[in-house]
Amino acid sequence: MARKRRLHPITNRAGLIAALAGAALILGMLGAWAEQPAASGTPQEQVKRAIALFEKGSYQQAVDACTQAIAADAKLAQAYTIRGWSYQRLGKFDSAISDCTQAVTLDPAQARAYVVRGAVCQSTGKPDDAKHDFDLAIASASKVLESAPQDVEALNSRGMAYRLKGDLDLAIANYTQALAVDSQSAESYFNRGTAYAEKGSLDQSLSDFSSAITLNLQYAQALLRRGNVYRGKRDLDRAIADFSQAMVINPQFTEAYTLRGGAYVDKQDFEHAFADLNRAIELDPESADGYLKRGAAYNRKHDYDLAISDCDRAVALDPQSAAAFHQRANAYFNKSDFDRAIADYNRSIELDPKDAVTYLDRGDAHRRKSEFDPAIADYTQAITLDPKFAQAFRCRGMAHCRKNEWEPGIADYTQALSMDPKNAGLYFDRGFARFNFKQDQWDGGVEDLSQAIAIEPKFARAYAERARILCLAGKFEQAVADANQALALDPAQAVAYDIRASIFRAKGGKTQAKADLESTVAAAAQVLAQDPKNAEIYHFRALAYIDLGKADLALADLAQAIAVDPCYAPAYWARALYYQGTRKYKEARADYEKCVEIDPTGLVGTFATEALKKLGNKGK
Repeated sequence: MARKRRLHPITNRAGLIAALAGAALILGMLGAWAEQPAASGTPQEQVKRAIALFEKGSYQQAVDACTQAIAADAKLAQAYTIRGWSYQRLGKFDSAISDCTQAVTLDPAQARAYVVRGAVCQSTGKPDDAKHDFDLAIASASKVLESAPQDVEALNSRGMAYRLKGDLDLAIANYTQALAVDSQSAESYFNRGTAYAEKGSLDQSLSDFSSAITLNLQYAQALLRRGNVYRGKRDLDRAIADFSQAMVINPQFTEAYTLRGGAYVDKQDFEHAFADLNRAIELDPESADGYLKRGAAYNRKHDYDLAISDCDRAVALDPQSAAAFHQRANAYFNKSDFDRAIADYNRSIELDPKDAVTYLDRGDAHRRKSEFDPAIADYTQAITLDPKFAQAFRCRGMAHCRKNEWEPGIADYTQALSMDPKNAGLYFDRGFARFNFKQDQWDGGVEDLSQAIAIEPKFARAYAERARILCLAGKFEQAVADANQALALDPAQAVAYDIRASIFRAKGGKTQAKADLESTVAAAAQVLAQDPKNAEIYHFRALAYIDLGKADLALADLAQAIAVDPCYAPAYWARALYYQGTRKYKEARADYEKCVEIDPTGLVGTFATEALKKLGNKGK
C-alpha cells in the first residue's frame, strides 16, 4: 500500500524531540552559571541576564548582553560560550565557532565550551570534530568531578556530551546525579527530559519537563520541549497550549511559531498553520528553518511547487541542511519526479548519513522507478541504522514482492508485524504475498486479510482480495459476499467486479456477468485516471476486455501493464493464456517462460511451469 509523505523527515515520536535538540544543548549548564553570585551591573550580571534571555528564546538580546559583558571583561569565558551558542541559534555558525574557541582558549578546562562547540560542529555536518569536542568535554568534566563530585554544572556538562554522542543512559545517569545534589535545578530536569524524549520514554520526559516549568515559570524552552512531546503523542491541543504559553513569555520566539504551526498542520488546520509559519518567517527572514517548516506544511497541503520554492530558499540560506534537501526531495517524490527526488535524498544522506528515514524515502523513490535492488539496499541500511524501524521492513518486503521474491517479502512483513501488530495494511500486504506465493499459503492469506478487516472494518481492498482467494478456492458464496462488501465500501474496486463476474459467468448468469465486466472497465478507468502506472489495474481491465470479446483492447492493456512493471507476472500469464487459446503457441510459450523467469518460486511461475509441460513441443 502507498505511504504518505511526511511533514518532516522524522519517523517516530522521540524524533520530534530530537529534531529540536539543538536548542537544548547548553541550558543545563546555563542554569548553573546563573546561580553564581554577581554584583548588579557587573559583567557577571550581564551574563546572568543573557542566560535568562536565552532561556526565553531571545537569542539576539542574549548576544547583546554577552557583548556588553565582554566589553567590560574580555577574559570572561562564560560570556563567549553563551554568545557563541546564541549565534548558533541565530544561524551565525562562524561567529559561534569563533566565540566557543575563544572560550576554550581562555579556560581550557571548561567542559561547557567544548560541548557548545561540539554541538555547533555536529549541526554543521562535522561529526569528527564534534566527537572530539564531546570527548574533551567529558574528560574536562570528569576531572572537575574528581575533586568536586557534587558539581552540578560539571554533571550537566558531562551528561550533555554523553547525550550528544548518543549514550542516553549515561546522560540520564549524570542528570539524575545532578538532581540528587540539587533537586531544585530546573535545567537538570530539562536536560534529563530531553534525554528521555530522545530515548522514547515520553511519559518520563513529560514529567521532567513539567518539573522544570514548575521550578521556572519563564522557561519557554521547556514549554517548547513539553509541547513537542505532546505533539509526538498526538495530544495536539496540549501541544498548542504549551507553544502558545511560550509565546506569552516571548512574543518574538520564532521557534514557538514554527512549532505551533506544525501542530496546526497535524490538525489539518492550514489557516492557523500558515499564519504561524508566515509570522515565524517575518520574525526571522534569514532563518532556513522557517522556510523548511513552511515548505513541509505545503507538502502536507499538496502544494508541491510552493513546497519546493520554500525548500529552495531554505537550501540557499543553509546549504548544509540535510532536512531541507530531504523535504525538497519529498516534494519532488510527490510530483513523481523521482530522479530529482533521489538527487536530493543523495545530498541529504551526504550531510547526515545516519538518518534512517532518508534511506527509507530514497528506497521508496527507487521502488517507484522499479529499481528494486537499490531500493532493497536502502531499506536494509535503514534497518541497520534503526533495527526497530517497522516501516523499513515493510517497504523492503514490498520491494522483494515486486521482484516476485515472495518468501523474503513475507519474512519482512512478519518482522514488521512483530513491531506493529495492529497495522491493518501490514496484514493486507502479507496476505497478498501469501496468495501470490504458493497455493498452500492461501489459508494463511485469508487469515491475514481477515485480520486486516478486523482491525479496519472499512478496508475495501482487503475484502476484494479475500474474495479473490475464496473464488479460486471454490467458495463462491463467501467470495460474492466479500466482493459485494468491497463494492459497497468502494465502488471503484475493479477487482471485486471482475471476481463477481467470474462467478456469475461460471453459474450461467451471463447478463449479470456482462454488467460486472463493464463495471470493471469503468472502475479501472477511474483508478487509472489517478494512477496511470498501476499495472494491476491494467491487468484486471484486460481480463474484462477478454471476456467482453475485445481482444485488441485487452492485449493493449496487458502490454501497458508490462511496460509499467516488467516484473508483473500476472500480465504475462494472462497474455499467455490468450495466445494459447488462439493457438499462437510461440507467443504463448514466450510469455510462459517469462513467468517462470521472473517468478520462479511464486504461484504464477509454478502455474506457468505446468503450462509449459502441457504445451509440449508446440511453439518451439
